[in-house]
Amino acid sequence: MSKITLWSIILGLAIGTGHLTKLRVLNLIGPSEVLFGIFAIYILVKHGKRIFSFEFNSLEGLIKILLFLNIFIFAPIMTMINILILKLPQSTPEYMFSFFIGWILLFGVYVLYKENNINMETVALTSSIIFITTNLISLFFFPNLSMYSETRFEGFAKNPNQIVFYSTTILILIFIYIKGFTKYTLAGLIIYIGILAGSDAYNLTLFVFVFMFFILNFTRFFKVNYKIKLLGLILIVLIISACILIVYHNEVLSLWYFADEGAEETGGGRLVLYLNSMKALILSPIIGFGLGQLSGFSRPFEGMEVHNTFLDFSLQFGLIFSFLVYSIILYSSYKAFKEKNYLFSSFIISYVILGLFHYYGRHFIFWIELSIFYSYIFNKNKSIRM
Repeated sequence: MSKITLWSIILGLAIGTGHLTKLRVLNLIGPSEVLFGIFAIYILVKHGKRIFSFEFNSLEGLIKILLFLNIFIFAPIMTMINILILKLPQSTPEYMFSFFIGWILLFGVYVLYKENNINMETVALTSSIIFITTNLISLFFFPNLSMYSETRFEGFAKNPNQIVFYSTTILILIFIYIKGFTKYTLAGLIIYIGILAGSDAYNLTLFVFVFMFFILNFTRFFKVNYKIKLLGLILIVLIISACILIVYHNEVLSLWYFADEGAEETGGGRLVLYLNSMKALILSPIIGFGLGQLSGFSRPFEGMEVHNTFLDFSLQFGLIFSFLVYSIILYSSYKAFKEKNYLFSSFIISYVILGLFHYYGRHFIFWIELSIFYSYIFNKNKSIRM
């Protein structure tokens, strides 16, 4: 077995076991964290100089520097200020090290990918098989342990949303790097597991994916510049969304409260968390407040996450950080649309939609996905066809 295959399998195992949060020791370290740690050490030893080299004369280098400053400098300083001076009990410095590793994974995998020192097909195949196998084992052999409620499956995860997130992100790997019958077989099983989790956000994500794939393919019939196509597409989506909200306002609100568990009891659920996060963000919009759970139902800083990746990132690292991260993701969708890779473009959009309802930025797999998008934009020798 070659070194490339070995380390590709290790990364795949790390991703595929990421949802096994019930197996963590001290609620912090489980099989996935150990494997990601081993992989991070490997890429640091082999490519540390490349990973921590910085260029100031390119957009690629500027993004790398700004993300480094936010994660390694500003966030730790703000976290310590919150703990020692502001006395915010909602700070979570224990996650600081995981974001350090996340940054290393982002640019380490990019280096490996750029130099053909990792086999992403092996990563995708390994992670999907492990994810499917562990969930089917929990479903059939540990049914009492596997249910969050009578209707929601969580397997060996601590809540169904972790199943949803890993299902969505591993699907991206499958659709990019696995071909033919195997792709659709694995994707079908993973979608089935995701549906078992009973998440309305996941169902919405799948709907958006199908809807956007249909709409994007519809643009093939218009022989105009792709920029005009994109502008027209945005206008169509906005008009349709506005019409639905205007005509079915009450129904949409009722559906939101039904889907958002505990919304009525907390006076608005996620909507209130979003509002209070924005109130907090006004106080430190550039560099955020450091790591912590910084929103709440009655006011900011009550020890609640926002359950929105963009807003959680903004509160912890600042708006510049969030805009950089989402620029990478959304530009990937734009580039895929420009190249008529509508399947990939649609899936990225649905991936963003899922992040509106969950905070998945603290998971290591998020940084692997971001590395794929980053490579897609800046590595001209690589292309993605789906």
